[in-house]
Amino acid sequence: MLRKIQRRINKRIFSRLSIIQWPDHLFGSVPNQRDPKNQRMINKDYVSCAAKHCGAKSLLKVDVKNFFDNIHKDIVFNIFENFMKFDRETSALLAEICCFQSYVIRGALTSSYLASLCLYDVEGAVVERLMRKGLVYTRLVDDIIVSSKISNYDFSYSLDIVRAMLTSKELPLNIAKTRSISVSTEPLTVHGLRVAFHEPRLPSGEVSRIRAALKNIENLASERGYRTTHAYRHDFNRCMGRVNKLVRVGHNRYESLLGRIKKYFRYPQIKILSVRVRCLSV
Repeated sequence: MLRKIQRRINKRIFSRLSIIQWPDHLFGSVPNQRDPKNQRMINKDYVSCAAKHCGAKSLLKVDVKNFFDNIHKDIVFNIFENFMKFDRETSALLAEICCFQSYVIRGALTSSYLASLCLYDVEGAVVERLMRKGLVYTRLVDDIIVSSKISNYDFSYSLDIVRAMLTSKELPLNIAKTRSISVSTEPLTVHGLRVAFHEPRLPSGEVSRIRAALKNIENLASERGYRTTHAYRHDFNRCMGRVNKLVRVGHNRYESLLGRIKKYFRYPQIKILSVRVRCLSV
């Protein structure tokens, strides 16, 4: 019942573009939307996020420690009351539905939307301040990226204002995963994609690894009865997801690899088929 209610909150509030227009710097777990200028669909996935940083020569990667576990119910209440403009009673009830023991829960249906909205009143100002310095800011759930077109850029100021933003919401930095890198020291990647080009590209060797995974699927499919198992479905779906990465970055090997994996779709289990036949006969 709780999941049913949360699903309705997502459908009727968070995913309705007539209610929320998601800003350009937020990606991941938010709905795609149309550009008001030319009505073209704007993807909000990790590839589009990485594309914002294409041509960068320096990156600052900021990670929030235990992001969901540190989003307090008071922040959720503030989202519903001051951002959504619901009355206090409604906002309190919705906050109770979306939290457990006063915090947002990782994996709950509403959590990714709330994570994207938790900085709604402070993040825009940070984006503008960084933009005035010629920097690009994006956030994909809890992964914050700041990029510069200058090699070996000093991100001290940028990190200070990002830290202050997070501290205002009692969100701690993950120091171990927060670092700045430059193109002169290592290849620049954002969410697993290389960004030192005009468009995001897969890392060197990724296509070879995808081909190896596909070869493994072909070998597994040759084993008698294995294509009806849950293990095969898991392996197949994972490989299909990796193949689909190619089309998002416009790779020329997508069509050929897709044609190969389509030959090895999972067979349904005989038991399930027999149950369906009996139901139809009844």
